[in-house]
Amino acid sequence: MDTSNKSATKQKSRSSLLQFITAGFLAIYLNASLFAFGWILLDASTGTFNSLKWIGITLPTYPDYIILLKLIFYTAIGGAVGGVVFGMQNLWKHATADDFNIVYVGDYVFRPFGSAALAIVIYALIRGGVLTALGAEPTTGATSSISSFSAFAIGFLAGFGSYQVMLKLDELIKQIFGKASEGKPKTPPDEEKPEEANPAPSTPE
Repeated sequence: MDTSNKSATKQKSRSSLLQFITAGFLAIYLNASLFAFGWILLDASTGTFNSLKWIGITLPTYPDYIILLKLIFYTAIGGAVGGVVFGMQNLWKHATADDFNIVYVGDYVFRPFGSAALAIVIYALIRGGVLTALGAEPTTGATSSISSFSAFAIGFLAGFGSYQVMLKLDELIKQIFGKASEGKPKTPPDEEKPEEANPAPSTPE
């Protein structure tokens, strides 16, 4: 009995140490990511885009293209920063509550990149006027400093609240593509399956 208790205690201690080290590395990663995205944002604001040149991408010199690329960068970086801030909040919450789980390491690592992509999609939908049907405010076509800040803000909100954004996208998809199923012939009443006498209770969300 004593041997099994010591083994369980030792295993629990190793698990706690692993969780502590993982949380520490994630904290460093999130802070470094925040600094890196801030540098990329500063680089994009100057219009030099050295981050793209370093990986061998040659940019056209058209002013309209540069302006559009700036808006894309502002939006993507805003989404990435929103994902990083969300990760920081979650990490602090679970680390202080001593219930951090290393199973979610992938979410902390990849959320900023997924949030950046999601932010671009949301900004494109708003600029195109698609989300105005769901209550979103349309943005103007002007590319001033105000529109740049709004692109960053929209990206941040989309990245930080990615779960709510996905629910909104699901609602949009149902509104746009949901009517396609209405044209299909319905099953005749005599071919419908009878309901079970004692249906299983639904699982609470």
